[in-house]
Amino acid sequence: MTNDLKQHIRVSADRSLPHAERSTAFGEVVANYQDMAFGYALGLLGERHLAEDAAQEGFIAAWQHIESLREPDSFPAWLRRIIKWQCFRFKRRNNHRFVPMEGDIEATDESPLDRAARRDMSEKVRSAVETLPETLREVTVLRYIGDYSASEIANFMGLKAGTVRKRLFEARNKLKPSLLRTLSSELNGHAPSANDIFGDRVMHWIRPDFTSEQGHFMDGNPNKVWDMLLAAVEGDLAGIRSLLREDPGLVNCNWAYYQPLHFAVREEHTEAVRLLLDHGADPSSASGLDYHVPPLERARDRGYDEIAGLLTDAIASRFSAQPVGECACEIVQQGDLEAARALFEASPELINASDERGNRPLHEAVEEHNLEMTALLLDKGAEPDPVRWDGCKPLHVAVFRARKSRGGLNPLLTGY
Repeated sequence: MTNDLKQHIRVSADRSLPHAERSTAFGEVVANYQDMAFGYALGLLGERHLAEDAAQEGFIAAWQHIESLREPDSFPAWLRRIIKWQCFRFKRRNNHRFVPMEGDIEATDESPLDRAARRDMSEKVRSAVETLPETLREVTVLRYIGDYSASEIANFMGLKAGTVRKRLFEARNKLKPSLLRTLSSELNGHAPSANDIFGDRVMHWIRPDFTSEQGHFMDGNPNKVWDMLLAAVEGDLAGIRSLLREDPGLVNCNWAYYQPLHFAVREEHTEAVRLLLDHGADPSSASGLDYHVPPLERARDRGYDEIAGLLTDAIASRFSAQPVGECACEIVQQGDLEAARALFEASPELINASDERGNRPLHEAVEEHNLEMTALLLDKGAEPDPVRWDGCKPLHVAVFRARKSRGGLNPLLTGY
């Protein structure tokens, strides 16, 4: 590890320094390790897009906890453990098994025969790599994605260089030279360093560019929005209080649909989350143009239990959840049309009752794609566009369900 890289890690970990200086230094760290992080995730998951997500989440988690790193020399192995955990989460969430690496390198000026031959070779490479034991697959992908030395791989993997050389030797004996050449070509083409997309996505989370072309999404005075979002990123309670005294509306200001609460949750600033919620932050607002992840889902996914509890309480309070709301939603979910009709005729107020997550009977009817139940609820006076905990209205649920099942959109909602 070079002295410059060690200094970048030290600066990234020093929370006494300005956020801009720390994030710029961490950008250099990301640029240095992005290929290795992605290659390691790819060796574990096999699927390129999942590996990109796992590696990006790994860098974000590393940024959030980098001050706990005692020595810069420990960073590579520390990052690997974080990414391994992210891969485990992806496997658990998706009941994931290793699948062959996907995606060919696009080539130009190829004849159909050449293209077919190249694809056939790529398929042979994927099949061969898939058969390698995980210990061999890990070092092989790292070796050929960035032409890393055995010492560099050993430093990242927490192994001895001799062990890495032995595993590479075993892998080469199992793979033909022609397959290794194709593997190197494919991996180099998908390496994050091939373009700026991977690094930009990571830094988008760590150092949002509020002056970019997405700036027109800002809600409020750009300078004040910047100050509020930066205060949320840094967990600056005094700064947040000062800005809210000046303009209470800043609590729900946004840039590209990111609000202060999203950044406070992402950075695990529990007291900042509490402060923002106390001043009216919307706990159900989904974040971002790309992922649309609500704060509660992000907190639960990252194991921020205390923050998840605060958000759960805020959501329950906002939606005035009651046991009768749970009962109404359950009857609709079961699809018992006559029982639902009897319930809502006897207690019309339950038509818009909420459960603890803000789901209303109409959400449940749409989720189940029950057109008759949807029609009944709308005829009985159900509000057509209530928002639940994740920011979704019934129409959003209908769209998501139609995409997932490739079925038709619930036609009853489009008329309201």
